[in-house]
Amino acid sequence: SYLNEVLEYREGLPITLSVIFIEVAHRLGIKGVEGIPLPGHFLVGHRDGKAEPPLALIDVYDGGKMISRKEAEDLAWSVTRSFPTPRSFDASPPKDVIVRMLRNLIGIDMQDRRPQDAMPYIELVLAISPEEGDERFQRALLRAQKKDIDGAKVDLDWLLEHRPPGGIDYNRLQFFRDQLDSETPSSLDAAK
Repeated sequence: SYLNEVLEYREGLPITLSVIFIEVAHRLGIKGVEGIPLPGHFLVGHRDGKAEPPLALIDVYDGGKMISRKEAEDLAWSVTRSFPTPRSFDASPPKDVIVRMLRNLIGIDMQDRRPQDAMPYIELVLAISPEEGDERFQRALLRAQKKDIDGAKVDLDWLLEHRPPGGIDYNRLQFFRDQLDSETPSSLDAAK
């Protein structure tokens, strides 16, 4: 996931390899090269003019192999157990690519049981895309763990007010928010 390591070791996640591939193509003046954000796997697409869908799908992770749309659908199924929607083959805007890469970094830190190390990436996701409910909830939890109760309340209040789509249980979220209201400076000192 770390771009510097991908460049040094010449291996990495599909999205990271694809970003390098796309940037090299752009610097060479090749037009129509873009990221294709399949669920669970990132491909590169090349559109020649206004052709829809991409004339070529490239799996940079698999050595730059050209694959068919059916192979891409099967690949997504093998990773996520769901088929991509037709929109999954649309070009991914750069902002979405960056958010997806940051989510990979967040996932690495969470998987390695270093949630506080994920905080800078969570902050970046929210700076780029403030409406992201999952990252806002993660930040609220991490803030509460660090005894930043006011910060946690801000995030929870935002979630309760905006109710972004996703699997958030708003009753439990409200309960958590109410629990934070019972926190006082003296109870925080006692917890240290």
